[in-house]
Amino acid sequence: PALALDLEDSVSGVSLIAVVIHAKSMRGGREATSKVRKQQFAKLVNALKKDFPGRFILIAGDFNCLLGEMDDTS
Repeated sequence: PALALDLEDSVSGVSLIAVVIHAKSMRGGREATSKVRKQQFAKLVNALKKDFPGRFILIAGDFNCLLGEMDDTS
């Protein structure tokens, strides 16, 4: 599960959705766990597109992958 917060700056009125995630750890090996994270990220993106269409979304958290070395987030 991911935690999503609907935020709005009270001065500027700018709003965004902030999402915090903790993806599958690398315990079990890079190759096996990479597949799980790729599925997690795909489900997250699909859910956010459906629930918050056209909104600015910031995703942060523990991705548990090596950006540029693995295709988890592509």
